[in-house]
Amino acid sequence: MGPDLWTWSEALLRGGGGAAAFVLLFLAARWRWRERETTDAQADVGLD
Repeated sequence: MGPDLWTWSEALLRGGGGAAAFVLLFLAARWRWRERETTDAQADVGLD
């Protein structure tokens, strides 16, 4: 889901979608941050 949001937001920015593009960029960034947080938590468990 995340990578598709980047593509949509880029298309909206180029097409003059303005606010909608920023909302999609925010959602994509949040999705990637959550994915990274999950990966870090799994790595921490592996270190124990």
